[in-house]
Amino acid sequence: MVDSNVNVSTEADSANGPDNVAPVITAPAKPVTRDAARAQIFSAKSKSETIEFFGVQVDIREPTLEDVLSFQSGDDQKARMAEMITKYVYLSGSQDKLFEEADQDSILALPFGADVQRLQTAINKSMGVTPTTEDKSQAEV
Repeated sequence: MVDSNVNVSTEADSANGPDNVAPVITAPAKPVTRDAARAQIFSAKSKSETIEFFGVQVDIREPTLEDVLSFQSGDDQKARMAEMITKYVYLSGSQDKLFEEADQDSILALPFGADVQRLQTAINKSMGVTPTTEDKSQAEV
């Protein structure tokens, strides 16, 4: 008789070929308390991606849910993108934001080439935005 609290799965036994299957017994999953689940969720750290931006290694950090919702609902696309760049671009390997709010006009004046497209792609990726086929063809001008 198998204990209903024990998880039993099977794995192929490589020594005896793929047709021989050996049972694998694992301990039952421990129930998670509400407090432990909340603590784990609210202690989540943002992920980052390192890219090269005009010859400088920078980290693009994941934005907060609030910032993504604000970004999606705002009317001024230029101001929103400049704000995302100032808030989520860090000097690689550090806790230092690369840009300040005062840099937003200078950011918007950067030449729109491969570096800015790479930055824009990384920011979109960090927000879970995947360009459609139509978007990709327009971005590769």
